[in-house]
Amino acid sequence: MTPSVPTGSRPPAPAPLTRFCRSLERLPNELLQPIAEGLVPARPLTTRFALRPSGTWEFRDAAHQRADWLAGHDNLLAFTQTSQRMAAVAKPLLYHTLVIPTPRALVTLFLRVNGRPEIRPWIRSITCLVNIAGVETVSEVHREWQRQTGGRAIDQPWRTTC
Repeated sequence: MTPSVPTGSRPPAPAPLTRFCRSLERLPNELLQPIAEGLVPARPLTTRFALRPSGTWEFRDAAHQRADWLAGHDNLLAFTQTSQRMAAVAKPLLYHTLVIPTPRALVTLFLRVNGRPEIRPWIRSITCLVNIAGVETVSEVHREWQRQTGGRAIDQPWRTTC
């Protein structure tokens, strides 16, 4: 038997999402920062097996690990797109953990880091899912470089000489 609700009363309606976002906007940066940091996706492992909390091993190929990382990254991206203030707090965290799944992504990352030096200190972890020493990867990177830059060389002010 379930309890009945009196006919004249209804349960309260859930608060609209915009009300929640406005209240989140009122939090100080000291509280917003840990919330955003909780959304940073874990970096994919370089092994195909992951240790479960129960002590058993789980097979996790690169595609599954990248899918998990991408879902977490999308959540963080959605958080940054809610407002300018949230973007200011969380945007550096978008570059915290990076995954390079293709030669195209490798060239794109290099050009972005070279063009926007302010993001360099934000990067904490890079997982490369392509064999960067492989002949096929190297030739594909060359083709992608030609496509994205037109084959031009770029200035490297951050490079030092001995």
